[in-house]
Amino acid sequence: MNQIINSHNTHSLDRWLALALISLLLANGLAVLLIVFKLPLFSFLSAQTLFKSVLAYHVNLAMVFWMPSVACWFWGYYFNVSKARLNRAFYTSLVAFLFFACSLIDFQRDTSLSNYYPILHSKLFLFSLIMQVVAVTFLVVEIVCCKSEEKAKLYLAKVAAFVWLILVLSIIGNLLQVPVNFTLEGSFEKFLWAPGHIQQTVNGLMISAMWACFLKDENVSPIMRLSAWAAAGSCIAAVLGQFFITDELIKRQIFTWQMSFFSWLPLAVVAWCLIKNRLANIYVGLSLGLALLGIFVGMIISPGTLSIPGHYHGMTGAFNLAIFSILLKNSCQKHSSKLTLLYGSGIIMLIMGLTWAGLLGVGRKLVAEQQGVLSFWQTSSLTLIAIGALLAIVTSLLVVKSFFPKLSNLRYQEDK
Repeated sequence: MNQIINSHNTHSLDRWLALALISLLLANGLAVLLIVFKLPLFSFLSAQTLFKSVLAYHVNLAMVFWMPSVACWFWGYYFNVSKARLNRAFYTSLVAFLFFACSLIDFQRDTSLSNYYPILHSKLFLFSLIMQVVAVTFLVVEIVCCKSEEKAKLYLAKVAAFVWLILVLSIIGNLLQVPVNFTLEGSFEKFLWAPGHIQQTVNGLMISAMWACFLKDENVSPIMRLSAWAAAGSCIAAVLGQFFITDELIKRQIFTWQMSFFSWLPLAVVAWCLIKNRLANIYVGLSLGLALLGIFVGMIISPGTLSIPGHYHGMTGAFNLAIFSILLKNSCQKHSSKLTLLYGSGIIMLIMGLTWAGLLGVGRKLVAEQQGVLSFWQTSSLTLIAIGALLAIVTSLLVVKSFFPKLSNLRYQEDK
């Protein structure tokens, strides 16, 4: 039976999707500058302060605006969310985005390069990130309180919302424990270590929920239920550990173990269901492949090198292709589907180049002039990165642009 999403929520959903796509567009645009700063050919442009500031905006546009906004769109699309709550969350997010844009006046300031969220030393920048977390939490509270659902995509998305609340509690707990200021070296790294790892679990659950949209049997299997709560339960255990364990190294290691051993379990279960029943179309298949590639790269990471963003882009690429698959399913735009295939190909080249460069010792947070003289193979790996990134960025911009003129024409309906 086809159930049409309430028409009074259509415009609210369009706003969330537009905000998400604009964030992705801007993040990918800034990625061009980051690639340029790594190339020896452009070393005369690569001021370290500029590189760090661009990195802060690029990463936070992706992690704090793009991915949570997609999650909010998904929750609003599939759950019976009140129009007032959906709008309240959106307008709070919009205010956060505007403050984020206004923080550009502080662009020249220093940046703390924490592991997940680089933080520009700007009160406007910091306030915008806090506002975005508050905006998403407005909606999450209603999702968690929704009637329990037995459809796989709804179940996984609801667990993702629950894990987001754990992320918020970890932030509040760290505010009570960790002294945070712009002058104390390493304070943001310590403060954001837990939230950064927990968001990987949120993202993993959302990817699983988006993949589950393509399952024929939408019922929640016992193994799917177990995998979701293993991911969520491990986050709770890790957060409790940060409050009661005093050794900083052990506290950090607990979150690394949580992400390495538990966060990917729902992905594996849904992927197996899709592969076993041969239900993955080519776009979902690319998303599955990128997630697997990201997990593999995560197992061979060389600390401090470009292999780290190789792992990160595997998971973000899987996330992007998952949402593109849903949008393509609903919009039927043929040129968008071809662009999506090119995007996936570019991301694969980018990940291979980043991993290769990392294994050759190319530094993660160093611009060209800091890296020094590169070998032939190091230069070749950076060239592969540039080609893959250029293909992925250009095609993703075109994919995003292709959705904008007809956002309101997306068919807000789903086979139930």
